[in-house]
Amino acid sequence: MLEGHIKHCVKDGIEHGDADKTIEDFTKAVERFANMS
Repeated sequence: MLEGHIKHCVKDGIEHGDADKTIEDFTKAVERFANMS
C-alpha cells in the first residue's frame, strides 16, 4: 500500500513541482500507515 502511494502520488507531486505539499502528504500517509500496525 505504502509503496503504491510512493510510486504514484509522491512521484507525481515532485514531477509537477509541488515538493513541499508532496512531502507533507507523504508524511501524513506514513503516520497513518504506522498507526495501522
